[in-house]
This record gives sequence, structure tokens and C-alpha cells, in this order.
Amino acid sequence: MNNFTKAGILAFLFSINASAENNSDILSKVWALGSTKACTMDMRAQFNSANLLKLNSQIKNQINREELESILNPWLKGLGWSHTQFMAEDDESYYFLKAFYATDGPKTLPIPKLINPGVQLGHDSSGFFIREVLEGFPAKQVGVRKGDRIITWSSNSFNGSWGKSPSEGILQIDRNGKRRFIKLKTLALDWSEVFFDAMKNSVRTFNIKGKKIGYIHLWSLVHSKKSVLELQSIVSSLKPNIQGLILDIRGGYGGYWGNHLDPFFKDTSTYFEEENIESDGKVSTENFKFKINPDPYLVPLVVITNEGSRSGKEGLAYQFKKSHRAVLVGEKTAGYFVAAQAFFAKDSTDYILYLCVNRKTLDHNQIEGVGISPDIELPFKTIGSYGDNQIEKALEVLAQPKS
Repeated sequence: MNNFTKAGILAFLFSINASAENNSDILSKVWALGSTKACTMDMRAQFNSANLLKLNSQIKNQINREELESILNPWLKGLGWSHTQFMAEDDESYYFLKAFYATDGPKTLPIPKLINPGVQLGHDSSGFFIREVLEGFPAKQVGVRKGDRIITWSSNSFNGSWGKSPSEGILQIDRNGKRRFIKLKTLALDWSEVFFDAMKNSVRTFNIKGKKIGYIHLWSLVHSKKSVLELQSIVSSLKPNIQGLILDIRGGYGGYWGNHLDPFFKDTSTYFEEENIESDGKVSTENFKFKINPDPYLVPLVVITNEGSRSGKEGLAYQFKKSHRAVLVGEKTAGYFVAAQAFFAKDSTDYILYLCVNRKTLDHNQIEGVGISPDIELPFKTIGSYGDNQIEKALEVLAQPKS
């Protein structure tokens, strides 16, 4: 395992041949894991025989993983802890975890590719919408925007899937009450790597009121050694030419995160303590006090957050706010801050159980279920020169003269 495990996310490979499993087999396996590994004793107690029997009785198709998702996930959500979900091949995060772990360990596994134009989707009572758009990928290149609501894809109603293979089609969207038709192509993507590439592609500068403002979208904290080095390199390259910086941590994924703070702090002694709380209440502490950075970026900084800022990114938001190092703009973070494990079959590509296994706090403060509130609360709207009012506000803050 690499440093991603320090974020509390581990993989456990089942040794049996998954092709022989039906949904009842998998449900029994989920129960065995939940009753012994879930993050609290109360949570473990819910994986009892009565609840197993109740859910098992709802299974009609023994090989349809999506049906099992629809039965199991509402029950898992009701347990009240984040990072607790059953994922099949219709779930974006399934591809992220499988791609990450494919090369993590002694055995190289096949990397399942996600067919996608470079977006993260959201879903509500009105249907699917574009939650995030990744820089450098087809959707961004043809003008798809965060907040666009999907009407049809290639003349068909959209169910969250972009298809089984790369293609080109017409995306019909609603943007602020107006219909648009956009020619769009999809790619077969390694969903673990695209966020690293999108970070590199996101770097730009704005000229606002005589000031140059830099921008970086830190999409994911996985592959931590690589992403930290790249982040440090980007910050160093921008530093001589800018008078302010926007660090956008909306959307994407969390991961191992502590040293992603280092480019912005000279003295890491101000970093928090992270407490890991096991199901029996035993507490261990990790201090995120890394090296002293000899050449940090110390000029004005704005960090943009939203409900997609989860897990390790909430640790970043906590430290920036605690230390007053940055102004936080946007929306409250998700409050998804626990240690989790990903369980899946070594020869399977059709399901993952993601399970909260330990609780975590920062400086004894609970982040799970609470989140980090920004200094400037601003719900997202697709308005302004950049079609993103949260970026507009960040630029406004950084363009203000020093007091």
C-alpha cells in the first residue's frame, strides 16, 4: 500500500471466485464484514440476522448488482455514517476505487475504464445535472458548465450512464432556463488518474484590478506523493508572478492529505492533531507536522469549498480556517470524515463494499456529520463573467486593497 492508506482507506481482496457469488452470497459477506469491522459497536449491532433476513427477502434477481445496490444502500445510509456504501458498475466511485487499487499491491489487476466526457454528475428530484467539470477533458473543451441540467443524451433520456463504449453525441442541457444542444464525445477513462491531469490542466491566472491572481483546482489527494510534488511545482511556478491565489477544492475526491498543506505554510507546528477512534473507544493520535518548508507561498489565499469537498479535503479546510491562513468561500463541506475500507473480490470487477471502520476527529473536533463552514457563505450559481459566482467572489476578495 502507498500513502493513500494513511487517509484511512484500505483495500481488502476477497479470496473466493466472485463469479460464483450471487447477491445473497454477497449480502451475507457484507453482514460478516459489517458485524466485525464497522466503526462503532452500535453500528455493528445493526448487522444482525433479523435485518439480514429482511433485506434478503427483497432480492429478486440474484445476479443484478444494481438491484442489490437499490436494496442495500438505503439501509446502509440509515446507519448514519459516511463512507458506507455498496458500489456496482453504475457508480462513478466504483471506477475510482478500482482504478486506484488496480496497481496498488503485489498483484496488478485489470483497470476498469469509466465512459465519461470529464464530468461528475449530481442527481436530485428533477434529474441529473453537471456537478463538476474537469479541465482538459471533452466536456470542458466544448463549453459544458457546472450546474447545467441534462435533458437528453443522443436524443435519449439520461439515466446517469454515458454508454458502454466511447462515442460522440448531442447533449441537450438546460442552463438558467434556456435549452442548449452541445456536440460532445466521451472517452474511456482511468478514473483514478483523470483528477491528477485535471489539476495540471486547471492552472491559470486572472488579471483583476491591476492584480494577477493565480488559480489551481486541487481535484484529488490520492497518489499523494505525485500530487503533492505537482502541487508544490505549480505553486512555485506561479509564486513570482501573482499577488493572490485561489485554491479550489470543490468536488473530486479526498485521500491522504496532510502534506498538501505544506506549500502554504512555513511552520507546520501549527498543524492539528488527528485522532483515530476505534470501535471500542481506543484513541490513537497522529500529528501532521511535516518538514519546515523553506520557500512557502505566503501571500493572500482564498480556498473555495462546497458539499463535494469531502474526507481529506475537509482536513485542509479545517487547517486553513483554524490558522486564518486563507479565506474560505463557498458552501459547507460534506462532513464525510471517517476512516474507511474498500472491500472487493480480487477477480471481480462488478462490486465494492465501502465501509466506515474508524471514527476520526481533528483537535478533538468532530468533522463527521458537521463539516467546515466557509467564512463567506455563497451558494453556487452559474452567473458572472466566468459562469461561476464562487470564483467571482474569490477574485473579489483577493482584488481588495490591503487594509
